[in-house]
Amino acid sequence: MTTRRNFYDLRAPHRALENTRHYHTLLHRHFTFLIPPGQRVLEIGCGLGDTLAAVQPIRGVGVDFSPAMLKLAKIRHPQLEFRLADALDFTSAEPFDYIILSDLVNDLPDVQRVLQNLLTVAHPKTRLVLNFFNNLWKPILALAEACGDKAPTPPQNWLSSGDVQNLLHLAGWELIKQDTRITCPLDIPLLAPLCNRWLGPLLPALSLSVFHVA
Repeated sequence: MTTRRNFYDLRAPHRALENTRHYHTLLHRHFTFLIPPGQRVLEIGCGLGDTLAAVQPIRGVGVDFSPAMLKLAKIRHPQLEFRLADALDFTSAEPFDYIILSDLVNDLPDVQRVLQNLLTVAHPKTRLVLNFFNNLWKPILALAEACGDKAPTPPQNWLSSGDVQNLLHLAGWELIKQDTRITCPLDIPLLAPLCNRWLGPLLPALSLSVFHVA
């Protein structure tokens, strides 16, 4: 765990530039579609807090285990609250309306434990919104990372949609909705809008990001 924390501490100065990429713009757009403004929102693994800020919460709390990430997050989004904690044992006395796990489940050492723990900060109407990479994109992302077109990451779990559904069920969450987004994560004129607006809905299995709402 310390090694992973050190990795993200070292990546923190580069994350601001990485978050301007087209992929994150599209990701934030879909989160704002799923989460209405003015909610009490918790994000686990918040990084710089950009996703949390994008959904315009009335009360926003971001949690991350990287001190360097949180130091920058507090500067970028002073209207939000940020807490240093590990996803495995985070606790809070207040419940939240929405909980975000964005590109996090493939990075967790014990996904089921984290999902179970989040029930302690949920009320009966809380919605858990998470996204993760489609396994079909594994070789493409590995190539992009090798070429410097994708931010490096530690070794990932590469869970399938079925794996995540089973983990949600075992943890006590009921899956409400599943969909996919982002067929073209690069900002390529004409091609990106065509792929993301038309090709993605026709061939959802080809999309990069899988969303689950529970």
